Amino acid sequence: MILAALLLAAEPGPATAVEAERAFAADALDHGQWQAFATWAAEDAVLVGRTVVGARALATVLAAQGEPEQAIRWWPTLGITSCDGAFAINSGPYVDPGSNGVGRFHTGWRKGEEGWRYILDMGMEADAPVTGPVESPAIACTDLPAYEPPITFEAERASGGIAMSPDASLKWEWRIGQWDDEMAPHRLFRAWAWDGAAYAPLIETLRPIADGSGNRTVSAVQAEVAMAALAEHAGQWAALDAFGDDETVMLASTIQNIRKRAAHDAALPEPPPPAPRWWPLESHVSCDSTLALNTSGWRMHDGGYGLLYTLWTRPDTAAGWTLEAIVPANGEPGAPGNLPDPVVAACQGTPPPVEPRSLAPVEERQFASADGTMTVVWSYELMQPIPRLHVHQWDGTTRALTLDIRVQ
Repeated sequence: MILAALLLAAEPGPATAVEAERAFAADALDHGQWQAFATWAAEDAVLVGRTVVGARALATVLAAQGEPEQAIRWWPTLGITSCDGAFAINSGPYVDPGSNGVGRFHTGWRKGEEGWRYILDMGMEADAPVTGPVESPAIACTDLPAYEPPITFEAERASGGIAMSPDASLKWEWRIGQWDDEMAPHRLFRAWAWDGAAYAPLIETLRPIADGSGNRTVSAVQAEVAMAALAEHAGQWAALDAFGDDETVMLASTIQNIRKRAAHDAALPEPPPPAPRWWPLESHVSCDSTLALNTSGWRMHDGGYGLLYTLWTRPDTAAGWTLEAIVPANGEPGAPGNLPDPVVAACQGTPPPVEPRSLAPVEERQFASADGTMTVVWSYELMQPIPRLHVHQWDGTTRALTLDIRVQ
């Protein structure tokens, strides 16, 4: 046991800050989100949200209170290290399956006796995360300027800080609040790299702080975008599992439970094939925004293509969307573009109660919005493996059939 402990302690940590970022994200999935935030934080690390807090202290308290059911997923798409190898900045997308939130993170890293540890973590909301290989912008290591000690400031309506690497080749700035009377409260992160003559802009992200809670209402289309981005990073089944629950199914030639299929794929010795890329084309939503059916186009890396129907529910607009069913189908996928405006059920009038259905020998499930303005029924003919989707939306006088999809 003692020898095993010594060998474990002697294992080298991540060689680069990008590798440390990936290990940090993996620990969040394997051991708990807040446990990972506490483990990978430097003693003086801060988390910058609506306020600035000590990372280790807050993450330790939150871990003791209980980890979230689904950890945030993130991955670096930009990484740059100072010339002396002591500081680094990583940036990339994040996806929160619990709230369907998507955005971009920025982390500042420092290499010390413990190895790489983050000293700053800052996330900002965005409409669509991006994926791809890690970019490493150029940095010049000659004619470096003089080092300037880090500074922080606290004002009545804003706070911020500036830091740089000991060799002055890399520096960043963060701000939160209302530091300008002409603008609403915002979050700001900026970074620069030395180019041999001056500091060249590397990152500049400015996002408004929407409300007192820091939360925003996420549409079913944005949830779709978040799930598609996670699929491209972590694999199709892992993404569907993250946004679904124990009852989520895929309706194809058979009915597959998503969670069981994801567990099966995770146990395989070989990595799964690349996930298809997909993008929303249309979205039908109830008046109260608790039920939605999205239509997306998809393409495989080998040239295959088609349509994808996804059924989403949530108990209220303060909660995240849950994937209930996914149905692949033939059809022209179109092309990625601007996020579609939803087709919303009428909000006037009072819809009648939704009656239960039972159509043996057909396996089916009916979903209804809380306000009764939309219903979605998926059915599966047991004699023939043919999935069907029926979507009805309230038009002010009746629940009219909006979509009748029979997948061949």
